[in-house]
Amino acid sequence: QVSTFVGLDRTLYQSMALLRHHLNICDVAITAQGLDSIFPDIFSSRPIKDVVKLQTTLFALQYSSAKSWMDSGLAEKVVAVMGHSFGEITALCVAGALSLQDTVKLISGRAKLVKDEWGPDPGAMMAVEGDQKLLDAIVEHVNQETDGSISIACYNGARSFTLAASKNAIGPLAEMLVEKGLKSKRLNVTNSFHSTLVDGLVSRL
Repeated sequence: QVSTFVGLDRTLYQSMALLRHHLNICDVAITAQGLDSIFPDIFSSRPIKDVVKLQTTLFALQYSSAKSWMDSGLAEKVVAVMGHSFGEITALCVAGALSLQDTVKLISGRAKLVKDEWGPDPGAMMAVEGDQKLLDAIVEHVNQETDGSISIACYNGARSFTLAASKNAIGPLAEMLVEKGLKSKRLNVTNSFHSTLVDGLVSRL
């Protein structure tokens, strides 16, 4: 989800038969559900503006990459499949817990909710490195000064975090992080996932 494009190298697609095979299988599963083909947008470095097409295309590349590695001889050595955030859904499919068809249905249905039912504020996300206690204090302070929307969305490591916030709160948050000397980067995402801004969609899933 932390991307607005895929940018698969066309030469790689043409030269790797296994990758091409699995991508083509994904495309058949996707178009069979009345969705747009992943081609040719999967090769483009330009943003894919439609979130449904973006997420089905990202899934197709994740799934096909994993299956290609496994078909290359690693399958017998794989004892578990893990994913992070959006990758968790891909991992369920690669592991066989979800069929390809059901996974496409889940991903596209969820993306349609984001596209059609998300509120007026898409929100924003930011990667931050630093001490958690200091970060907690910053979040609490900026929340008191703004709309209270800031939260730690992902705990990626002992000093690595992803923050989610409203559009209005992300600016003051960024300023405070700079002031306190914490390294941060605004993420190029379509929406503020893993946040309270998603709450309105949960009952529709």
